[in-house]
Amino acid sequence: MTATIKLLVPTAPSSVAAGQIQARPAVIHRLAFLHNGQPHYDAIAPDLLEALRKRGGLDVREYRKPQYGQPAEAAVLDEIAGTAEVALVGLAC
Repeated sequence: MTATIKLLVPTAPSSVAAGQIQARPAVIHRLAFLHNGQPHYDAIAPDLLEALRKRGGLDVREYRKPQYGQPAEAAVLDEIAGTAEVALVGLAC
């Protein structure tokens, strides 16, 4: 007896255009954190951000997106891109 198996592949082509990775700056003066909406972020980020701010010479800014399943608003991403040299997105345990 022969059976037919239908194989579904749950992937789709990316709609994001490929870009170039920027060179890592030798010195960082402006750092952005983007809260990804995960609850564990709140367990890690406050102490980390406070420690980084105490070091001096580093402008640390925090941004939020509504929840982890949704992308950040374009205006937020534009602000991060225009003000930060390095951005970290999300923290989780």
